[in-house]
Amino acid sequence: MRNPQVDNKYNLTMAKIRRLKIADRSKVCEPLFWRNDVIGAWCICGSSGNDMDRTFATNNEFWIGIYDLNAKAYAGKFRVSLSSYGGMCGYEFNKFFDGSKPVLRGSIQGIVDLMGSYIYGPERKHPGKAEYWKRRLRELADSGNLEAQAVLCTNRVKHAFSERELLSFKEKFEADLRLLAESGDAGAQLAVGEFLTQQPPQKIEWLTKAAQQGLSDAWCELGLAYESMINIDDDGQFHPGRLSETEVRRLMEKKAECFLKGAEANNGIMAAWCQYKCGDYYADGDLFQRDFAQAAYWYQKAFENGEESARSALEYVGAKLSEQ
Repeated sequence: MRNPQVDNKYNLTMAKIRRLKIADRSKVCEPLFWRNDVIGAWCICGSSGNDMDRTFATNNEFWIGIYDLNAKAYAGKFRVSLSSYGGMCGYEFNKFFDGSKPVLRGSIQGIVDLMGSYIYGPERKHPGKAEYWKRRLRELADSGNLEAQAVLCTNRVKHAFSERELLSFKEKFEADLRLLAESGDAGAQLAVGEFLTQQPPQKIEWLTKAAQQGLSDAWCELGLAYESMINIDDDGQFHPGRLSETEVRRLMEKKAECFLKGAEANNGIMAAWCQYKCGDYYADGDLFQRDFAQAAYWYQKAFENGEESARSALEYVGAKLSEQ
């Protein structure tokens, strides 16, 4: 691994960054920050890397959001998101990537995101990479991956395939997927809930069926579905600011409960992410009662399952426990 280009002279970790407080909010303004009224936050974002990084898709991107004190979600919080194209995204790449596993936390949506980045994003100079992931997605679908079959039946991949191809995918996969889901197959229920339904009530119905059969991936998607209801109405239309603070809080609590169940199930690719988020919930003391011992437990589980970003979080809660 290369040495960092900037010295971490303040010994910052992601856990510490997420807990930063804004002393003077009047300084958070343009031109350094840009305003996002949809989420109620001042934001800053950028990318690090050189032409060689972009050639091999190893450039890193960051986003920082400083949420308003009265924001619908994350009120007063300081949120940070870091990502890296190429499928690493916080995991030990060699441990978690192989020919049978998709990328970006292991999700089929990750492959779709990569195809989009190679078609529209900074990697669009490399159409061969987009073709590779298109072919890989088809191979996964043909080999029986139900989520791959489902996503090929949706508009999420219309940027990568022709209308004729999309029609052929729907004719080939969709009816059988829905029949399999109706028969009680958990994997098919997850695929239908994740990709083939847009209205939150139907999405939650299918994902609940899959989650109740013990799939961490389904619990994770169910939690994200609850969170999406903050800005998406029952008809699947984007409608920000439609809920009261109490209703937003209730949905975020449901998300946290789903992530805890996904963490406890400890199976599937998304288990580590659920475990990491549970560590956050216990450390933050917002959605769960603050408990640094529980935070350490879940961060450790996440780290053991390959979530590299849990390492710094473990250091933070370890220091907190030593102070008690």
